Amino acid sequence: PGGQAYSSVQSCNQASPSQVNAINQLRNAGIATVAASGNEALTNAISSPACLARAIRVGSVDGVDEVSSFSNSAEFL
Repeated sequence: PGGQAYSSVQSCNQASPSQVNAINQLRNAGIATVAASGNEALTNAISSPACLARAIRVGSVDGVDEVSSFSNSAEFL
């Protein structure tokens, strides 16, 4: 299972400052952090660590390029 789901980057960052710091350090070193949005079929939130600022968020799409029914999504995905 993934991490807790959040409906905004701000609330996710506030809940996980050490992970925000780790991702910032990686980005500053030229290393991208890619994280899945989660598979709980949420339509207004994505799971941590994908919800963190500077993380590259990815979700699932089906064969016709629409969001998969199980994939979490949000406006900030």
